[in-house]
Amino acid sequence: MTNASPIEAEYLDSIVSTVWESLFGEPTVATPASPAPPDSVRAQVDIRGSWSGSVVVSCTRDVASGLTRDLLALPPDLPPAPDEVRDALGEIANIVAGNVKSLLPDHATLGLPEVHQDGSAEPSGPDTVAATYLATAGNLRVAVTTLEDPR
Repeated sequence: MTNASPIEAEYLDSIVSTVWESLFGEPTVATPASPAPPDSVRAQVDIRGSWSGSVVVSCTRDVASGLTRDLLALPPDLPPAPDEVRDALGEIANIVAGNVKSLLPDHATLGLPEVHQDGSAEPSGPDTVAATYLATAGNLRVAVTTLEDPR
């Protein structure tokens, strides 16, 4: 059984814009969703409740490294460690998922961020709201997908 996504594109755009301004002090521009690149880093946070879904943030390795440097205030010439990239992208996905959760009508719980640096495919389905966001650091894809309810 699936439930229709309670998240509409304009809500996702508002969430990503607010999170981006808060974390990086710059605006983003929403564009139609493009597929995640094959070498992407992907952070996923599942939401379980009356609606079950996932929030996925994905970008190239270079963009993930740049975001990590910005988020952790690392020197521009210092490449971040893989665990720093994992933590930074996971935190971005967690913040976006927390904001998505706040729009749900009933109690829901957030899972822990899972970060994949192997270019693996993100969950998908017919009920997905996604966009690619343009920012100074590069393109970032954000998707909210309804998952099968395991009950």
